[in-house]
Amino acid sequence: MINVMPDGSIYPCPDMMYVPAMRMGSVQGNWLKPSPLQQTPAMPCHGCEAYAWCRGNCMKNLYLGHVKNDLRYRTNVVEPICELLRFIGREVDRQRPQDWFARLSPPLRRQLTDCEVYESVEVIP
Repeated sequence: MINVMPDGSIYPCPDMMYVPAMRMGSVQGNWLKPSPLQQTPAMPCHGCEAYAWCRGNCMKNLYLGHVKNDLRYRTNVVEPICELLRFIGREVDRQRPQDWFARLSPPLRRQLTDCEVYESVEVIP
């Protein structure tokens, strides 16, 4: 998601629109650089059971909790969200979604397979 301020400044996250270091471009200046919110080795995501579908959840949360090493934020925001996502994933698997899908009528299966698919999940506190 890209967010544009009224002055044309481009930011990777609405929560970071007032952090000058997060500015990643300008509409008026016609320039854009990669988002400063990227996966880093400080983030424990790649070893997580939910990574295959979570894909890192909210990069702002991971950035603040792990890159900026805000332990209070990590404990009170990042870790509870990650645990919730792992729980949701285990519950979905427990319900055997493949069996549920197989029981649907062909029109419903087609409707589900034809809809747009996102490659990540984001839980925002």
